This record gives sequence, structure tokens and C-alpha cells, in this order.
Amino acid sequence: QFLINSMSLLKESSFSTNAINHFHEALQDYKDTQNPITDLEFVYSKFDDYLINEAQKQGVITFLAQNNYSDEAFAFLREAMPALQDNDGDGQPDAEVDWEDRIIKENEFVVNECLNLVFDQLDKSDIASDFLTNFEGHNPVAHLYFSVGVDSTYPNANAVTYEPDNFMIEIKFNPNKLERPSTDVARTFIHEIIHAEMYRKLLSVAQQGQIPWTESFIQSLRNDFPGLQDYYTRWWLDTNGQSPTNVQHELMAQHYRETISSFLMQFDNSLTQDQADALAWAGLMGNGLIDESTGLPVNTTVAWSNVSQSQRLIILNRYQSFINNNPNCQ
Repeated sequence: QFLINSMSLLKESSFSTNAINHFHEALQDYKDTQNPITDLEFVYSKFDDYLINEAQKQGVITFLAQNNYSDEAFAFLREAMPALQDNDGDGQPDAEVDWEDRIIKENEFVVNECLNLVFDQLDKSDIASDFLTNFEGHNPVAHLYFSVGVDSTYPNANAVTYEPDNFMIEIKFNPNKLERPSTDVARTFIHEIIHAEMYRKLLSVAQQGQIPWTESFIQSLRNDFPGLQDYYTRWWLDTNGQSPTNVQHELMAQHYRETISSFLMQFDNSLTQDQADALAWAGLMGNGLIDESTGLPVNTTVAWSNVSQSQRLIILNRYQSFINNNPNCQ
């Protein structure tokens, strides 16, 4: 209650210097008899450095109060506050912060007409909305950060989803990979959001801001997420001499294709079922160049290798035909 009252007084005082100084003095007295609250000191010591206007400051206060000053709320705040700086001197924050949904979008993402338009249309689908809802509301397990750039390790990837860092999951879109239909860009969105959802589930078991990649942690998934435990055991802990592709791609190829296909038909009601199914396979066939005669990449997912050769070639042809015969998003 001390914290809530202090926050309210600061808000009412429009964050005057005297009010903030008084809060620090009161907080120090409070810490003498209570548990240290260093996070609050971080917040107030950075107000003048990071926040451009009073509306932003009030947004921070409201956000913290609504989320009961949780560790996750402060973790999001640490990412959001630097994002609200004006490093390029244009008088605007460098990123757009959605306090309610706990989503940060870099300006490069916001001003990219293709990416921002597709993102804004995701709510056409209850499938996408349900996934995104898991990252929203009070006290979610993880938060999303949308950025634009080329990943040095995967420069040819449409997008990359990074494993959580202090409860934050970044999805970076390659700006050089947007010369394709918006429906295929939407497919990339749902693909990456599913990656993020898997990481969110792992964090919910880890009960911390990062994933502890140990055998005991993987086995601890058994009760809550037996599917993840199974795939990480088979494709990460014990590969049996095989050359597996990404663990999550193996899981997605086997269990999420119908979800992706259904999402695409909600996003674009002009799609046929065959087109949606072909698009859903993109990114889930494996890694490396695809052999034109077999339809197999160098390292194929098990699910794709189990598709007959003739059907693989039909799917690849349908996908390429869709790409060639629809206008590019950018």
C-alpha cells in the first residue's frame, strides 16, 4: 500500500522534483524495515533520462500499479524505457510501446507499411488473437518485441525469433524478404508467433526470465507440456546420430500445420484449402537447398520426408504459383 500511495502522489504532483525527492526519502526509510525495492529506484532514477513527456510518465505509473509491481512488469519496463528515448532527434520515441498489451514495436517496424499493415490485420483471425492474448493482460509470462533487421547468423531467413531474455521475446523481420504477397508475410508472422508461444510455455515452467537449458529442466516439462518435453528430448538431448533441424520446426511441422493453414484462410478468405496447406509448409520442410527432383532440402524435417515425393513436388509448385501470381506486400 505504501508503494501504491506513493505512486498516486507522484502522479498527482505531475512528477515534480520535490515530489520525487520526497518519494526517494520515504522509500529509503521504508527499505530500512522492509525488503529492498531496488527496481523502484531504477524507475525513478531514469524518469528524466528516458521519458519524453508527462503522459509517458503517467503511463509507466499506471502500468506498474495495474500489474502489482511484479518482476515481469519491471522486466518489461526495462525494455520499454530505453525504447522510448529519442536517439535520432526527431522529437519522437524510437519505438511504440503498447502498455496494455505489453508489446514493443520499433519505429522501423511501425513505419514499414507492409509489416505494420499485416500486423494490424492479424485480428482477422481468432487463432492469431488467441496466441497474442497469451502475451497480454496482467502478469503475462513473456512480452513481445517486434523489430526489423538482418540476422547475421540467418541472413536469408524471412524472420528470426530469439529465445527469451529477461522475459522479452524479440521477433526480427528481414526487410529484404518482403517482396512477396502479404498473405505469405502473414504466414511468417504466425510462424514466428508460434515460436514465441513455445518459448513462453518454457518460461512458464522455468519461472524466470531466461530458459535454463539443462536436461533436468527439459524433463521437468513432462507434467505441463509433454509434447515439448518429448520433442526436446528426441531432437535436442538425444538425436540418435541424426542431423535434426530446429527442434521447434520438427514439432511445428508435425502438429501446427493445420493451425497455420486455418489461420491463413481466416486472414485471406480468397485462399483455397490446397493453397493454404501449401503455404503452411513453408519454413517447415527443413534447412538447405531443395532438390528439384525430390523436393527434399539438405536437412529435412521428419514430417516433410514422410510426404510422398509426388505430393512434395505438387505442394512446392502450388506455393511457388501463389507467390508468382499475387502482388507483393512491399
